Amino acid sequence: MSTAIDMYLQQINLVGGIPFSVAFSKNLSFDAEYMSKSGIHAAIQEGIDDAEAGRGKDAASVFLGFRESHG
Repeated sequence: MSTAIDMYLQQINLVGGIPFSVAFSKNLSFDAEYMSKSGIHAAIQEGIDDAEAGRGKDAASVFLGFRESHG
């Protein structure tokens, strides 16, 4: 795990930011500073539900896609 984190941090340094795109699937913004406690819990639960339903990608797939698209 520490090797993976080191690689991730090196990529951040090389590209000057997160080395992959980050997007919400529903064009939502998520700013916990302006959300109620129940809103935060609902957003977290939605993420858990998506993960349990298989509506996500595992890290290995994401990194493989990144490597393929960025040579």
